[in-house]
Amino acid sequence: MIFFKYPQLKLEFEGLSEIEKRLVRPELLKLLYFLEGYCTYNFNKSIIITELLRSRESQDRYYRNNPAYEQNPWQSPHQFGCAADIRSAVFEPEEIDDIIAIVNRWFPYDNSGKSSAIYHDIGKGAHIHLQVKPE
Repeated sequence: MIFFKYPQLKLEFEGLSEIEKRLVRPELLKLLYFLEGYCTYNFNKSIIITELLRSRESQDRYYRNNPAYEQNPWQSPHQFGCAADIRSAVFEPEEIDDIIAIVNRWFPYDNSGKSSAIYHDIGKGAHIHLQVKPE
């Protein structure tokens, strides 16, 4: 089952809400539905989406204390409906490793070596970050 940290995320997931005229990309929805089935079948656990769409203002808030961002702000795939964050605290470390590996194997980002799934912390707590290539 897919759960959402905030009710707004469910609206974004269902295409009923947009941020800066952007919706969640169908390729990302496909990845999320796959992951939901994979986690249910293999771990008997649900996924919890903690972020989908992100505005420019939110991006600036996340990175406001990062000197590199202040000098040269970058954009996030969240701003284009191409990324989702998944709560990792419900998974064991080996389950997180398995999720990262299976997503990167079955949903390659592109041929550049960039990953579709990573486990990281940008200062707001460790989580699984999923992304598809923007068009």
